[in-house]
Amino acid sequence: MDQLDLKKKRLLNLYVDGELERNSYRAKMAELNKNEAFLSSRLNAFRFDSDALTKKVQDIVQDFLEIYENYEKSRVTKKVRILQAMCEEAVIGPEGKV
Repeated sequence: MDQLDLKKKRLLNLYVDGELERNSYRAKMAELNKNEAFLSSRLNAFRFDSDALTKKVQDIVQDFLEIYENYEKSRVTKKVRILQAMCEEAVIGPEGKV
């Protein structure tokens, strides 16, 4: 974004100094503005994805902490049910890895 601002300033200086025609200035400025808008939208999307991922990881960690607390407090029969429930959803890969 800093590079785009620098390019805009240089472009404006060229126009003000009379080294660039008005139509060329407008066309190039429009292109730079379009690039800036695209980069800004991508940056915002990345921030949203990053925030959503962080929240999801926090939720998963909290779920595992709650499972651990319940497991530790449970009798053997309930521990078996907890482990079975966890294994029902496990996906086993071709090499036998979860």
